[in-house]
Amino acid sequence: VGPGPSEAVKQMIARARTALGTALPEGLQVVGPVALRMGADCLLVPDLVVMRAEADAAAESVVDAGEVLMVVEVVGPEHGAVDRSFKPQIYARARLPYMVLLDHHTPFASASMVISGRYHEYARASGAEALELEEPFRLRFPLR
Repeated sequence: VGPGPSEAVKQMIARARTALGTALPEGLQVVGPVALRMGADCLLVPDLVVMRAEADAAAESVVDAGEVLMVVEVVGPEHGAVDRSFKPQIYARARLPYMVLLDHHTPFASASMVISGRYHEYARASGAEALELEEPFRLRFPLR
């Protein structure tokens, strides 16, 4: 357990929540941070998750990983190593289909999909670019 997110990280999470909420097709919702059960002995708290809208994550204290389509981590200096290496390994092992990593300091963003138990990057952006996704839904997220 480390320090909570800085103001800059909180602002980036809010921007990502808004961008995702606008881009999501009907039937999906963005929530977070939310406790995510990765297995019998593992619980992680990602910054945001995209999941079916029928699932009432707000009412639940813990969401099962099987309910999640995409996990979003905003990297800050507080938890950078954990968000870049440890959490993606656990998410991939649980076969969460998509992961987006946003670094507000660089700025840098990448999107990955799980294939054979590992994440494979399929989109990236840096500097003044925008992260653009075609799947699992269309999303354009300017980094600046």
